[in-house]
Amino acid sequence: MSYRVLLVDDEPVIRKGIVSSIDWKQENIDSWAEAANGKEALELIPEVNPDILITDIRMPIMDGLKLVEEVKRSYPDIKIIILSGFDDFEYAQKAIKNGVESYLLKPVGADILVKEVKLLIEKLEIEREKKAAELRNIKLIREHYQSLKRAYTIDLLSGKFSSFEDLSGQATALGMEISAGRWYAMVFSIDDFLLWSEIDTDLDQDSLRYLVLNVAEEILQKHGRAFGTMGELDQINLFVECCTRACSSDNCCMEITSYLEEIKKHVENYLNCTLTIGIGRPVNNLLTISTSWKQALSAVRQKAYMGKASIICYQNRFDSEMNVVEYPSVIERDVISQMRLCNRELMHAALTNYCDALVKNRASSLDYRQHCQRLIFMSISGLEESGIDSHDLPDELSNYTVRLHQLETAADFEQHLKQYFDELLEIIQLSKDEKYTSFVRQTIDYVKSNYSEEISLASLAQAIHITPNYLSKLFKKETGVNFVDWLNQYRVDMAKELLISHPELKGYEISEQVGFHDYKYFTYVFKKYAGKTPRDFRN
Repeated sequence: MSYRVLLVDDEPVIRKGIVSSIDWKQENIDSWAEAANGKEALELIPEVNPDILITDIRMPIMDGLKLVEEVKRSYPDIKIIILSGFDDFEYAQKAIKNGVESYLLKPVGADILVKEVKLLIEKLEIEREKKAAELRNIKLIREHYQSLKRAYTIDLLSGKFSSFEDLSGQATALGMEISAGRWYAMVFSIDDFLLWSEIDTDLDQDSLRYLVLNVAEEILQKHGRAFGTMGELDQINLFVECCTRACSSDNCCMEITSYLEEIKKHVENYLNCTLTIGIGRPVNNLLTISTSWKQALSAVRQKAYMGKASIICYQNRFDSEMNVVEYPSVIERDVISQMRLCNRELMHAALTNYCDALVKNRASSLDYRQHCQRLIFMSISGLEESGIDSHDLPDELSNYTVRLHQLETAADFEQHLKQYFDELLEIIQLSKDEKYTSFVRQTIDYVKSNYSEEISLASLAQAIHITPNYLSKLFKKETGVNFVDWLNQYRVDMAKELLISHPELKGYEISEQVGFHDYKYFTYVFKKYAGKTPRDFRN
């Protein structure tokens, strides 16, 4: 195993001498970082993540003693060696009291420094092995006890117990105190749980859930009787006794909130994750706790709309809101259209409308995910219609479909879709940049921004400083059609989008919006390029 060292000294010559005079690779030190004072060192520590800190005492801005104090408070696992002048001996003694592992008097020989570093590496290896052994033991204990506890909870939730005596007898055997009072269920959901494996941490997902469960049980037991067990994936099921017989659902939420906030704060500070908590209504007997648990599940699913790190008390409307959602196909076409036009602002607005439609209908997480998958699939078809071969797309784009399964809230999905479509926009823009010369590209960009206005080849040529005749020949050569046909086709395409996405608009209003100020002529051109009249197309 290799280790990292941070060297702190205000004299560059000393730092250089220490680094260059010893073959540190041979001593299992594979990474060095340097700082000129304590303040600089503190700023480097989160980035460098050193195992060993070697520091001078007397330095400007922040001296070694202050650095030691800060490091031991914030990074207690880092081992520290102080390099001290003879006159600094009293300071070094103070540092030793603060937990410094070793101090050496300057000038220090290479062999002595190597010896001290080796001793610290031995300590680090012992501590790491001890920590690994503790984690292994925790895992073994957890697997045995939690499996029994979970089996008990499954029986409880499936209504297998026929009497309270049977229920409480098994609970006692598991070391849990159960009463005949009113109980209610809670479901804890660890936010962004499926992304946990991507975080640089010693905790695996099961260990994280186990620690959250321990924290929750410990704090809730200040409130009264409580026990919990692992649920599905990111979930932890907890069952809490009401403080009073008169406890209503509103009272339960109010009386428990302060404890839940304490749990959330503790988990966020020490485990670096957040929790969303759903709370069911109280039941008169633990035998019927499954009713409250199903309500808690329904409540925690509202995370998709209420956001992460929420405490959500069950309401009757939650169950009625999870209906099959009609797919917003009209908005989908608007998204694809704006993507093909490379209009980022209108594309983002269409994506917001798309997500708002799903939120308005309270789509379930499964519906939300499936609809987003369909939109991504349709976007590929849109790219191919723009002349881009889907086989030429970067492999990284497929990650967007995979990541859909890791998203939890409506806000997550909307942000994800916007990032994905921004990537497609860049691909389309690059394709266009490579396809056309500057003159033709400027012409096309101008038309797309001003197609509702009067446009002539002569005015365009004047704007880009070439002759109309040259622009006409160049445009046809690169696009394959003459300018007037291209302009009419583009305006007809825009009219098609408006006919579909805005059924409230009259034909003459659409005609005006796409640059035709004579409705009869618009109808003639539309039929020529679309094969049918605007009315027939809309119908």
